[in-house]
Amino acid sequence: SGEQFGYSVLLEDRVLAVGATGASGGVSGGSGGGAVTIGLLPNYAEAAVRSLKEETPTLLSDYMADYANSVQDLIIVGDKVLRGQGGPSFETDLSGPMAIVSYLDIDEHTSADWTFVIQLTGAANSLFGFRIAFGLTPQRVVVAVSAITESTHGRVHIYTFTPGDLAGALPLGAPNDSPVATLQGINAGAAGEKFGYSLAVSGDTIVVGSTAGGVFVFAPATPNGDDWTQVRALSNGVSAALRATYNFGYAVSIARHTDGAGDAYPVVVVGERKRKTRQFADETQKDHGRVYVFWPLDKDDLSAAWSTPKILQWDKSSNLAQLGWAVSVSSTSQQGLLVVAGAPMHSGVGSETGAVVMWRGGRGGVA
Repeated sequence: SGEQFGYSVLLEDRVLAVGATGASGGVSGGSGGGAVTIGLLPNYAEAAVRSLKEETPTLLSDYMADYANSVQDLIIVGDKVLRGQGGPSFETDLSGPMAIVSYLDIDEHTSADWTFVIQLTGAANSLFGFRIAFGLTPQRVVVAVSAITESTHGRVHIYTFTPGDLAGALPLGAPNDSPVATLQGINAGAAGEKFGYSLAVSGDTIVVGSTAGGVFVFAPATPNGDDWTQVRALSNGVSAALRATYNFGYAVSIARHTDGAGDAYPVVVVGERKRKTRQFADETQKDHGRVYVFWPLDKDDLSAAWSTPKILQWDKSSNLAQLGWAVSVSSTSQQGLLVVAGAPMHSGVGSETGAVVMWRGGRGGVA
């Protein structure tokens, strides 16, 4: 109990990392030391492509069971490790939190393998570095750093570096550790907004969430420019007060998705961990959580209309599961669109053991 599997999730291509802050282990090996599971998702066959039109998600354990048929695959279920035997003969009771992993040749690296580039610093008592995200373009590396208490409601500072080998490189267009741009929310006077509580970058498009229920999309006004402007404020269709209550924007993620026509456009995923998704006579049944998927209708004009968000939820989540506590999205030509969300407070095989839920979109798009 109390592993809180899914407290954090990060998906890049086929590599999935899941944090479990309450898991036994850690450096001391004691209870509650925390753990991170890093897994390699299998390649999916074309027939396995699922559309996000299917609003019933798949628990990662259930979805992966069909693919764990290689002797190189391991299944982690809670604290049990099961090996595939070339078919469905292995244990299939996969109701608990799990992930698929494959054997990876991982070399241990010491600090001697890393080169110090630069230290970025923020204002006193600003919680600078609360979130960090970076994106790559052919021209530069874009690094965004949030300082959620700066100027009472939070700021996000942007730094740019030369791509490739960063050894000895300084930020482009800025001396020393000065940011090339600083972002703030549309409610710039809202004290305690904690702008930058969640943060994601793809290319030079930046998504910022706040504890006030705001999610904002920023992009340069000119190609490769340092003139980031807010191009969109995303909403789930309820009042600002309810967005704050539901924790809309508690987690955000962004990836570039290529549709069937070969056009690439940003897909933004937003977690809303406090949403009640089912009605119960008992009002203590709440905080099931929900996930939203947004994308612009015109890939070349992010300030124009965006899609009505696709709503993703898990009808089998437990009370207080808080799906959307963490979210991540990835898209490749082989894998299509993958969305994962953590529900670390889900009580499945035990109290707050946690779970990770995954959805897939077809290669033709998310609509």
